[in-house]
Amino acid sequence: MLTIRYSPQDFSFTSSIPDRIDISTDAASVIVAVQTGTSIIFETELFPYNKIASLYDLRSIIEDFLAERRLTHANFVITADSDTEEAMTPERTFIYSRLNIPYWSGAVYIQHHFLTTLSSFVLPRNAVQCISFLALPNNTLTCYTECLIHAVGEPTPRVVRLEENPINYTALRLCAVNVMPEL
Repeated sequence: MLTIRYSPQDFSFTSSIPDRIDISTDAASVIVAVQTGTSIIFETELFPYNKIASLYDLRSIIEDFLAERRLTHANFVITADSDTEEAMTPERTFIYSRLNIPYWSGAVYIQHHFLTTLSSFVLPRNAVQCISFLALPNNTLTCYTECLIHAVGEPTPRVVRLEENPINYTALRLCAVNVMPEL
């Protein structure tokens, strides 16, 4: 039986990748590969000892790939093939992080700590604000713009709210929106 003993969460930081990943097998050797999309970024033949083959330093393999391409994140799969069997981890998103972030849900961490702690901005006229955020898969984002307008002839300012169309994100995506109040 060929089994990869590693099951990363949907979103994992590279700092949480273990130093060693064990693969159980009855075969004399196993071809192990790390893939992103259709590209194989690493491949090696491992020879088991006591029916365990070990892949070391997956973190460096993935971080080097991301750093060379100046990517913040990418989806990866680990495959193991013997003469008679195949095994594969689910496709998972790894986020580049040299910080030692404790092993817990990357998605939860991102929702609470990524890019900004602000959910709104106050902008004066003639200002521009770039709002960046990480959209998580299967989430619908609803946005709106509120403006305080003091129209000529009105005694007090009033709030005008402009609703935006909701956007449904199906994949992890880094987004940025430039907000520019009109005169």
